[in-house]
Amino acid sequence: MKTFVWDSNFTTGLETVDAQHHHLVELINRLGASLIAGDQDEAALDAVFGDLAAYARYHFAEEEGLMSALAVDARHQESHRRHHAQFIDQVSSMWTARHTVANPAEVLHGFLAAWLGYHILGEDQDMARQIARIRAGETPAAAFDHARLAVDHGTAALLAALGNLYHVLAEQNRDLAAANLHLEERVAERTRELARKVDELQTMRDELLQSEKMASLGRMVAGFAHEVNTPVGVAVGAASHIEEALAAIRTLLAAEEVSEEQLLAQLQTIEQACGLTMSNLRRAARLVQSFKRTSVDQASESSRDYRMAELIDDVIHGLHAVFKRTAIRFEVDCPADLELYGPPGAVEQILTNLAMNSYQHGYDDGSRGGVIRIAVSVAADGWVRLSYADDGRGMAPDVAARVFEPFFTTRRAKGGSGLGLYIAYNLATQTLGGAISCHSEAGRGARFDLDFPLRVGDGPAAACEDAEP
Repeated sequence: MKTFVWDSNFTTGLETVDAQHHHLVELINRLGASLIAGDQDEAALDAVFGDLAAYARYHFAEEEGLMSALAVDARHQESHRRHHAQFIDQVSSMWTARHTVANPAEVLHGFLAAWLGYHILGEDQDMARQIARIRAGETPAAAFDHARLAVDHGTAALLAALGNLYHVLAEQNRDLAAANLHLEERVAERTRELARKVDELQTMRDELLQSEKMASLGRMVAGFAHEVNTPVGVAVGAASHIEEALAAIRTLLAAEEVSEEQLLAQLQTIEQACGLTMSNLRRAARLVQSFKRTSVDQASESSRDYRMAELIDDVIHGLHAVFKRTAIRFEVDCPADLELYGPPGAVEQILTNLAMNSYQHGYDDGSRGGVIRIAVSVAADGWVRLSYADDGRGMAPDVAARVFEPFFTTRRAKGGSGLGLYIAYNLATQTLGGAISCHSEAGRGARFDLDFPLRVGDGPAAACEDAEP
């Protein structure tokens, strides 16, 4: 039985390292199967463990040789080597003391699998990013700094939590191996410690959601700045033409004779420039109003009355900078007067994450064209159904079944974190108190159905016209 399943999430892009990791996983699974089955004598188990320890030392030496050969930054090398040495010491100590632990198979195998998963997702993938930059010509110090900056804050937070849990497990195993006295007191203490760690993970989750909100808001600000620059630039250019026309009129009036045709031509220029200025300033004002609504909503979780059609329009406007150079278009079917109460920022974040998922995965970063359809309806029981569908490349059944899992992504090599749809799922189920499901087939697009109450939370029903923009 394989309890540690290797998949693409654990690849680093370094062929030799990935092959050695894969073999290490197989050795861990082999040891785990032997321990759990209990069908081998002590000498045979020692031999299996000896193979694992020897191969771990060989793999660590290979990694350290690779880092040394490519002159990876000393800060990373020192930390990486220290963790290698700690692993060998800890696992050897646990193996020696396994007879003093209740359920040694589960404890030891769980420790091995947790450590390897944390180490690969954290330090080894960090090392691979640095090596890629060094091979591309960067200095080791710059590669170290850039690799740190390239890590998603939400991903780093959850990896830190996993690292904390790994260290807690290591400490727990040493304590259990040392003594089994005062069992009830120790169980109570471990229960309190577990509760603290659960609280920490909840805090990490909240920080992850907040981090993604801020990242999304940052992308929106960048897109808004780019979009509003165009109408403002046109208005400035038109105003400049007005100044030039006025200067020309002054010159004409200062002359002894004024040509009526020339004067009318300059007045016509002013009239056209004024019209161009006003139309572009109105467009900029609409962008500012849309940005104000969306940015306030996504920066907070406050509830208010809002119109779904207006919210969808704001999201599409916010994504215009991403989609405008593609052949992807949006089709929206939503009642114009549909009013809801709740946190609109959660719905906006979900729609934004779904749209970016379609852009990156369904349409290959916008290189393919297609249609994204958003349809909204209200059932008799007062629940809203928001159906989001694209006609992109779609997903295989095994991929569609895992899209809401944290860190699951098919774009690990391109910097994907696997958190966009996980965050959408949490917002749908926790913030909106609803549900979200995925339906997809390879080559036939993807559809996401979001269901949530018409009114989320308690609050006075208010006309949408009275709500702040």
